[in-house]
Amino acid sequence: MIIVLIPVPTSLLANYLFDTSQHAAAIIYSGTFFLMAACFNTLWRYATHRGRLLGKDANMQEVASITRPVFIWSGTVYYSIGAGFY
Repeated sequence: MIIVLIPVPTSLLANYLFDTSQHAAAIIYSGTFFLMAACFNTLWRYATHRGRLLGKDANMQEVASITRPVFIWSGTVYYSIGAGFY
């Protein structure tokens, strides 16, 4: 559901793109993408826990390789770092 909010902070950021005194727009933009990444990670963890929502023929080794913390949490980490630069 977070993905439907993306046009709002994008428009806000576009309105204040060249106004260097308005950092709030960039922080809101990054925060929205942080929330989206956090929701995706939560959904992924729920779906893959013990193959809960996966097909019977799903390869759990491949699922485990996708779920590794470096890969799955990278979005939230990058958005947090990006928000810190504003």
